[in-house]
Amino acid sequence: MANVAADKIKILRERIGGGGLSDCKYALEESNGDVEKAIDWLKKEGLVDADGKYKKN
Repeated sequence: MANVAADKIKILRERIGGGGLSDCKYALEESNGDVEKAIDWLKKEGLVDADGKYKKN
């Protein structure tokens, strides 16, 4: 898996309006650092809604 820079995690968390650090890191690792693909991955996992916002528990 790719090593993900902290700035990418920050960008992803800003885009989805929050989210757990580990969830964001894992999503970026799974998508090779691509923020858009990471958002899609989080949607597939049910952690982000259709609008691209993090589902708060």
